[in-house]
Amino acid sequence: MTRGLRTAEERVPTGNGLTLFVRSWRPEGPARAVVVIVHGFNSHSGEYAWVASQLVTAGLAVYAPDLRGRGKSDGERFFVNSFGDWVNDVAKVISLRIASSRRRGPSSGGNTSCLTTSTAPYSSIGLAWNLISGESPRDTPSIVSSSC
Repeated sequence: MTRGLRTAEERVPTGNGLTLFVRSWRPEGPARAVVVIVHGFNSHSGEYAWVASQLVTAGLAVYAPDLRGRGKSDGERFFVNSFGDWVNDVAKVISLRIASSRRRGPSSGGNTSCLTTSTAPYSSIGLAWNLISGESPRDTPSIVSSSC
């Protein structure tokens, strides 16, 4: 466990009767920035604890929702009506918790992050996603971009 790491778990209502499970990892002091991790299709936020601890060591706060139908969030397992539902879910988490953020997402999480960044009514500092899906988050190369 990283020294000075505060963790939390909460539920965020989506507005359509579902709740999203959200994990957060924060430094003890003020964060330099915020990162939102959006997991891929066959994943959940709990798989990113190591990544989050590394980011917290760098002074960043990290939030990671389980997308609807995944992990501990409500919703039919492995089903989403449209990517728009995921985009709205991520935007809801961001709007409730953070003003500006960096987003990171592998696999379909990358698509969701990109769409959220391009359609949300707030500015994003940056976006990163995995180039190769299906790999361990700590072993997969990532790229960083300011736009999609």
